Amino acid sequence: MDKIRSALGPPLYAYLHHKYARDYDETTAMELAAAVTLKLGGRSPHTAPIQQFVAAHADLIERKLNEIKTLPEICQIISAYHFRRRKVASDVGVDPAHLIATTDELSKMGILLPEGQVHVPASNKELLRQIQEFDQSLNKF
Repeated sequence: MDKIRSALGPPLYAYLHHKYARDYDETTAMELAAAVTLKLGGRSPHTAPIQQFVAAHADLIERKLNEIKTLPEICQIISAYHFRRRKVASDVGVDPAHLIATTDELSKMGILLPEGQVHVPASNKELLRQIQEFDQSLNKF
């Protein structure tokens, strides 16, 4: 799943950075895009600058996360990613408690689509293909 997370993060970050750069200075746009991308991926900030940004701008990050639900292509790929991630964790016997907390939070925000509305990839290779298609679709901006 690390390879998949590495494939999903950059195009998602680039899209969000481009979107936020219209309304914020470069540093804020970068940090906001990083914070939102991490949250969508179910990860915590791992660098001091992003940790500080998250602590200082929690409300802004929450607002931007709530806006994601209006972007169906992002909701679709995030949903496929998280459902596949939970399936892999379940298959290998990993306690998915942290995954469930993330998916519950994203569901409440309206970002994670109901599982019946999402094509859940049968393999990581298929999910990587979906991510590549997602990345190519973002090249429109």
